[in-house]
Amino acid sequence: MAGCRKADINNNEAVRAAVLRHVEARGDLGLADLDIQVVSASFNGDSSEAEVRFLPKGQPPESGMTMRYQLVRDGDVWKVQPKPASGHAMPPPATQTTPTAPAPEMPPGHPPVNSAPR
Repeated sequence: MAGCRKADINNNEAVRAAVLRHVEARGDLGLADLDIQVVSASFNGDSSEAEVRFLPKGQPPESGMTMRYQLVRDGDVWKVQPKPASGHAMPPPATQTTPTAPAPEMPPGHPPVNSAPR
């Protein structure tokens, strides 16, 4: 019966570990250069919401940024949920089967933009 109990992962360290795994998997941040702190976390069954602060080591607090994460329980660990696509997502690149959209209107004085594929 003991094997059926869920581990208690409703804590900031478990959330921080999930965020670290998520950021490491992206591969675009130098984690060794950052202090990462869970500012707040709330837990509701198998889901969690967290606010996490990223601060470059040795820099003033205003140089950091705060991110919100949605997490879901996966066994005995939290996993960061991917963010849903927003209306601001970039469209896929034009292909032979996709008609090319007209070039966006640029502000006066903006240099010409080459919209042809490279």
